[in-house]
Amino acid sequence: MLTVDVTGSRGQSRTVTFAAAPVLVESVGMNKDSLILEEGHTYTLTATVLPEIATNKTVTWSSSDIDVATVD
Repeated sequence: MLTVDVTGSRGQSRTVTFAAAPVLVESVGMNKDSLILEEGHTYTLTATVLPEIATNKTVTWSSSDIDVATVD
C-alpha cells in the first residue's frame, strides 16, 4: 500500500492511498501424488503454493470421508 499527499491546482491538500493489486495463486502442488497408509498410521502432506509472492497462500485441509481419513 502506498500513501501520497497531493496538493491540487487550487492549493487543496489530499491524501491518496493506492493499494497494490493482489497476486493470485497460479498453482498448488503436493509433495505426494498418491499415498497408501495402513490403518492407524499418519503422514504429513506438504502443499506448495505458487507463485511464492501470492497475496494469500492459505491452504485449507479437509477430508471428504472422515471414516477413511481425518485431518488435524
